[in-house]
Amino acid sequence: YKPEELELEKSVHFGTEVNTKAADIVVYTDVTKQTPKIIIEVKKPKRKDGIEQLKSYLNAEVSPVGVWSNGSDSIILFRPYPANFDDTLT
Repeated sequence: YKPEELELEKSVHFGTEVNTKAADIVVYTDVTKQTPKIIIEVKKPKRKDGIEQLKSYLNAEVSPVGVWSNGSDSIILFRPYPANFDDTLT
């Protein structure tokens, strides 16, 4: 990825509030940095926490892919968006 498409320690917005935590690395679809493509959460070796934190970042920033790693273990999450809606309501 191009350096212009990356942001480090990006504050995460939950509605009108800005979370006090930040996503470690955000990869955007282009240099305008409007649409996140991948959010990456990194932890110290042997730590296992942070996956739920990553999921909340994916929801808040509407990113389809999340990556969590502690250096030896890694998890890749896929969050398809937008959801498919059933239009059978009367």
